[in-house]
Amino acid sequence: HLALPRVAVARARGYREEAIALLGQYLGLFMVDDAALLELADLHLASCDYGRAAACYEDLILTDPQNHLFMLKYAEVLYSMGGKQALLDARKYFAQSIKLNTTVGNLRAFYGLWATCGALAAQHGLKGNDENRDIHRWATERLRMLY
Repeated sequence: HLALPRVAVARARGYREEAIALLGQYLGLFMVDDAALLELADLHLASCDYGRAAACYEDLILTDPQNHLFMLKYAEVLYSMGGKQALLDARKYFAQSIKLNTTVGNLRAFYGLWATCGALAAQHGLKGNDENRDIHRWATERLRMLY
């Protein structure tokens, strides 16, 4: 399809909004193109549009719910969005990414889980929450083992 080379040219020239519009049109026709969704998410992240980037990752998770990297990237976007509910959701998706891949190759998910629990405790009053404290302790232990 001719839209993808046009997206590449627009992105290379720094025309982010044009690239986003072209990818949106392309995805209207080819909704299950994971590479195009990843590219669109990356463009939204570059624009600091976390809500739209999150929507792209939600679509990617629907296409491949066993992909730990989609879970990880979605969790990272939720963490970046901040707020108690977004952090609680980020904690779930970091944990799911770890469940799908427990190896050292998924170290970012372990660190993300640890950081999210810390943020929930420090910023949103979950310091005394047993579940959050247990998850934080577990993530700390796993990070020490992986290093």
